[in-house]
Amino acid sequence: MSKIKSVVIDHTRPTHLRLGELDYPQPQPNQALVKVAAFSLNPGELGGAARRENGSQIGWDLAGTVVQAAANGSGPQVGQRVVGTIVTGGWTNSAPTIGAWAEVVAVSTAHLAELPANVTITQAATLPVAGLTALAGLEKNGSLWQKRVLVTAANGAVGDFGVQIARSAGAFVVGTVRNRERAAGVRESGAYEVVVGDPAQARQFGPYDLVLDSLGGPTLAETLDMLSPGGLAVTVGVSGTGQLSFNPVKMFQAGGVGLYMLALHYEFRYLPVARDLARLAQAVAAGGLKPRIALEESWEKIEEVVPKVIDRQYNGKVVLHL
Repeated sequence: MSKIKSVVIDHTRPTHLRLGELDYPQPQPNQALVKVAAFSLNPGELGGAARRENGSQIGWDLAGTVVQAAANGSGPQVGQRVVGTIVTGGWTNSAPTIGAWAEVVAVSTAHLAELPANVTITQAATLPVAGLTALAGLEKNGSLWQKRVLVTAANGAVGDFGVQIARSAGAFVVGTVRNRERAAGVRESGAYEVVVGDPAQARQFGPYDLVLDSLGGPTLAETLDMLSPGGLAVTVGVSGTGQLSFNPVKMFQAGGVGLYMLALHYEFRYLPVARDLARLAQAVAAGGLKPRIALEESWEKIEEVVPKVIDRQYNGKVVLHL
């Protein structure tokens, strides 16, 4: 059986990752084989590398070309450029040992979408996890037209897509950032107001119909009593402390407010992933969604790049090319 190069888990390395070799993938009837050209890195998957099985694969986002169509006739055909994702589980990363960071991968056609001609492979590689997370979170509370939306960590990958998508949907968008040097980029993405430093300052621009939160902890707690009646806070991750303490009295006073914990691997049970990937790609093609790309590098440099991604040193997505 022929071999392919792949990023694999190796717990003897500081990053728990290295380039290695694995057997050529054998697809299920509903899977296409994709020759991967590029993938992007997400702090969540990297943070879970230490918990994955030694020798297993890793990676969620991919973009490339179909080299073998699904046997059941579904999905993109041979030669088509695609964007796709392999999300393998929740916080424990204990689910299947497959991953997207390899020369050739088997991907469910339910998680693949063909790319418009004017969308680059680099742009496409940024879309799956960050784009789908932002889109799913923003659509949890109905139409955003003339609504107020608060996006925390608005300079992050999910936050940046969130600001752009919410603005294009007709929302009044407020973003928060920790550092002043990140504020200009958030304004460029479409935020009407940008709060630097203490997220509590966002209160002056509320109340909010929807909060898209990537930080958790005290920041999330602070936003809960900024919700308008019927408002919803959607949290998509925990960048700081996992502890959440808040006063429910203020939420009762607002009335009808809620908190939703969005985990993408759970959302994939019912979301039309292929359709939503196509929506994101079409938005890029039309110029309405502009991925912020901080670095493009060879995947052979992955062990050098990973620590900086985990430390969130890049202002934008990191895309590695095969």
